[in-house]
Amino acid sequence: MAILQWDIFTEKAGVWGAADFTKNGLVDHINTTKDTTDYLWHTTSVYVNENESFLSNGSRPKLVISSNGHALLAFINQKLEASTAGNGGGSAFKFDSPINLKAGKNDIDLLGMTVGLSNAGPFYDFVPAGLTSVKLEGFNSGTIDLSSNTWIYKIGIEGEHLKIYQPPFLSVTRIPARFLAYRSNIYYKRYKSNVFPRGSKEKKRYNFGVT
Repeated sequence: MAILQWDIFTEKAGVWGAADFTKNGLVDHINTTKDTTDYLWHTTSVYVNENESFLSNGSRPKLVISSNGHALLAFINQKLEASTAGNGGGSAFKFDSPINLKAGKNDIDLLGMTVGLSNAGPFYDFVPAGLTSVKLEGFNSGTIDLSSNTWIYKIGIEGEHLKIYQPPFLSVTRIPARFLAYRSNIYYKRYKSNVFPRGSKEKKRYNFGVT
């Protein structure tokens, strides 16, 4: 059996290219993307003073998020720190996760995703989706609410914009399937390959993203 070849495109965490808009506060995912994509980047930053206790005592601050759904990847300083999603019983979720912050400026990039979870069917456009609250816990001063921060938004991910699902393949690395492996320091990758199902002459293309 021939070794399957996969084309890999590594997404940059956060806003790629020019930002679409900047706004104080969080926005509804579906009303913002207008069904042109499943993805919406939210980017902000927080400054950490050198005297924060968690920098020296081994503790870690927490990222606390509430969302109307459907799924989320959270990156801190270009590294994946957390991921979560709703489920078939409800797309909304709340979660908290320890994160790593350094003294000085820290970039926070949140990738909101709609992934087809159950909703109101024909009234999909009227069902809210996206982040509703973003907070940081564990600071000397208590909880920091980033919800009303200035957020930079980018609609869609770069791979979609480049149409990497169509030939010619742009900015991709081709490797044999046997070498595919998970790496926690890789942010977001899209994998693509072509397969001829048994007994069929029609080529099938598989295109999916993983962290």
